[in-house]
Amino acid sequence: MSTEGREASSAKTLRITIITDPPGLAISGDVDFRSLDEFTTAVSHAVDTYLGDIYLDLGEVEFIEVSGMRVLADVSRRLAEENRRLVLKDLAPHLRPVLQVVGWSQLPDESATA
Repeated sequence: MSTEGREASSAKTLRITIITDPPGLAISGDVDFRSLDEFTTAVSHAVDTYLGDIYLDLGEVEFIEVSGMRVLADVSRRLAEENRRLVLKDLAPHLRPVLQVVGWSQLPDESATA
């Protein structure tokens, strides 16, 4: 399943693809105010659908604003309450400083557990 958000002239279209092994989503494009609802719905649906840890492949994410980071933090807390994890895979190098700013500074080379 793939969905696309609205595209502004300078924004990259959000593309969300369901992955099953490991269970989660592959995200590409921009997570911003235009695509936040779609991003939130997709991530929440993955959490509700899959048992165990949820994997988000963020290797193709160009930009994620603070509201998108809040979604990740909220989902991470929710999963932790259920003894599950949010695992960020293939984190694009330019996103690492953003995650460090919000307090997720223990980032392994290949993935981050939020």
